[in-house]
Amino acid sequence: MDTRASSNVTCRSIVRDALRFAACAGLAWSASSRPASAQAGQLDPSFGTGGRFTTNLQVPDNNVDSLIALQSDGKIVVAGGMNNLAAILRLDVNGAPDASFGTAGIVTNNFTLVHAPTIVGLVILSDGRILAAATTVDIQPGPKLGRFNPDGSVDTSFGSLGFANIPLPSVASMVQQPDGLILVAGGPGVLAPQPGAMTRMSTDGQVDAGFGDSGIALLLSPSVTAMALQADGKILIASGGPKPSMLPDAPSAGSIARYRSNGSVDRSFGIAGQAACVASASAICVQPDGRIVVAGSLTSQLHAPGNFTGFGLVRYDADGSLDTTFGVHGGLTTTFAPTGPLASAWSIALQPNGEILAAGQAGQRDASSQLSPSSFALARYGHTGRLDPTFGVNGTTTTAFGTNTAYISAVILQPDGRLVVAGNSGSNTPQGFLDNFVVARYFTQ
Repeated sequence: MDTRASSNVTCRSIVRDALRFAACAGLAWSASSRPASAQAGQLDPSFGTGGRFTTNLQVPDNNVDSLIALQSDGKIVVAGGMNNLAAILRLDVNGAPDASFGTAGIVTNNFTLVHAPTIVGLVILSDGRILAAATTVDIQPGPKLGRFNPDGSVDTSFGSLGFANIPLPSVASMVQQPDGLILVAGGPGVLAPQPGAMTRMSTDGQVDAGFGDSGIALLLSPSVTAMALQADGKILIASGGPKPSMLPDAPSAGSIARYRSNGSVDRSFGIAGQAACVASASAICVQPDGRIVVAGSLTSQLHAPGNFTGFGLVRYDADGSLDTTFGVHGGLTTTFAPTGPLASAWSIALQPNGEILAAGQAGQRDASSQLSPSSFALARYGHTGRLDPTFGVNGTTTTAFGTNTAYISAVILQPDGRLVVAGNSGSNTPQGFLDNFVVARYFTQ
């Protein structure tokens, strides 16, 4: 998936992790725990309140483009930004805040960064410690990698008092290789006109000097939206997708590029190492057969005040060519009427049976071009890209948040198959625009 689920592990790793987690004690669930009337695509009422947990902190400038990861004990870790600080939230399996973590389940930290850091990469290490990458708009001191103990305290044995420099101007995505090394990629930063780049680091915060040129590999695009790993170790990077919460009424095309495990461009992929994507490439997923699915937004209908959009998915063969067996000529668009004429997918996951889950936002803009109420949006597709009619209503489902703007930015599958999503719900108030973390759980079978 994009993933912005942990935020950027491959679909293959989700399936692998699900199988590993399923062996852990206490994670099994029986049919008796599922309501008799439950249907795939419905909220799981045993989670949080009516299927979802909301922080109710009402903080400004939350920057909650949430990431999500599962611990081996089934606890859920969510990360992003909160009140101009990087933030990590941990929930118990039932969706309640984990009181043993930080303060009432939440940890905030500035990562030694000056201005409004937000977490853009999240990995749960095998020993239960949490590795997180944080970035900011400031060029100096630059993005940081932080390591936290299982109780949420800073692991001061890591780097310099818990934090290590990431040698990039900014960071947008992070993924862990099977050998434990960490790949981090980002763009040029707001004020630095360098190309995009990636680096590889150990879980102890050391840069791998054998990667790229002295630890840095330049990218074909200055924009990074998502990363995924192939089974052979090659690296896929999606570029061009907009930031979650900004429903595009004129989505721009994206691209994907492939790099060898040493960071060099794989010019056997697509055209000179990259392939165009008609959808805005906000998320990327590698199927077990090597085919690649990219999700974002696509224009669904021309409209004079602003074009309507829907979930846009495109699938590629392993060599970067379009897979014309998917959708129509390799791609598809999914709309969410009557929820709203605008929709975009921000994250993607692959179920063990091969079905594709895309998640994001559906809503509309008001006459002043400001966001009107929007909903969590999910769609499920079969192997050929057809909507799965057994999921939600004819393959799609939405969750409304009243007058609030809401979106899903990350998803992950539990070992029992249920889908956990993380995102944001925000509202305009006399005090300004206020945000909250939201985590929800849905049945998938």
